[in-house]
Amino acid sequence: MNQNLKFQIQDLRKQSVVEILEAMMMLLGALFVTALLPSLLLRYFYADAQLFEQPKTLEYIPVAAFVVGIFYLLKAYFNNLRRNAQIRKLQMELGADGSCCGTCTDCATDDKAVAESKDETEEEDWEKELAELEALLDEEEKEAPKKAIKKTSKKSTKKKSK
Repeated sequence: MNQNLKFQIQDLRKQSVVEILEAMMMLLGALFVTALLPSLLLRYFYADAQLFEQPKTLEYIPVAAFVVGIFYLLKAYFNNLRRNAQIRKLQMELGADGSCCGTCTDCATDDKAVAESKDETEEEDWEKELAELEALLDEEEKEAPKKAIKKTSKKSTKKKSK
């Protein structure tokens, strides 16, 4: 039962992330449509026509793209609010089924120990990555003067040959 609830919570969170990413991509797409489609229409569709005024379609394209992008973003926002409410409900069910009340010493200390060990492993990973980046930076700093010397010597030989 607990694993099923945890899986549902995890799945709802993933769906929320996916939906907000899709909404952001829709907004980005709407920006590209707004920026590029009118000029492409003028170049290819209205290329042979003599226009005395701007066609209405060119005015409606940015508005339509903006409305579609904002609509999708609002839809994602409200769906994520609904999912968050479901997540809170499932978390309350998970806590109310008697597996852990949060006040007992056994469960609370186990949860704290797991959280602390997770923090320690994240910190160790961070330190390893930092050490690797520092090593790469040191290598680049050692190679930088050599590259600068090679570039200046090549330039001077080119000038002499002319």
